[in-house]
Amino acid sequence: MAKKIYLVGFMGVGKTSIGSRLAKKLRWAVYDLDQVFEEQEKMSINDYVEKYGFPAFREKETELLHQTEEKTEDTIIITGGGIIEREENRLFLKKQTVIYLRNSFSLIYHRLKRYDDGKRPLFLQSTKDELQKKYQARLPLYEEVATYTLRQKKKTIAEQVQECMIWLKKCEGIL
Repeated sequence: MAKKIYLVGFMGVGKTSIGSRLAKKLRWAVYDLDQVFEEQEKMSINDYVEKYGFPAFREKETELLHQTEEKTEDTIIITGGGIIEREENRLFLKKQTVIYLRNSFSLIYHRLKRYDDGKRPLFLQSTKDELQKKYQARLPLYEEVATYTLRQKKKTIAEQVQECMIWLKKCEGIL
């Protein structure tokens, strides 16, 4: 049986940073759905959404998610923040080992404003209030698919990775 851990959480929560470090610690591969999407489509997600719209992006994102079932082994799979919006994706994720990275909206928004590289179409096209409503609407969806919820608060990336490792060592059959 292939071992996989899926990371979910709102944009700007640190899925890529934590996923990369966790994979390194486990000596596993990293499969970042956003990065794979951009490589396959030969354009940024932002450009794709501008050209084809969010529904087309969500369709492609769903295809990539479901392909991970047979393509990956000993892999940390980093999902996009909106992957949980589709019921079929939530049903898929409920059958997996999923770590939900949770942080406060205020901290996430601060990070996005300060560090956003212009690649997040939802951030670029939304007001703060719209993003906060999206964040609130997604919270129960992330919880629905989570095997484990990492409450980030003000922990460093290293502390968060260590907390994930402690949890994984307690789980039978993952490591």
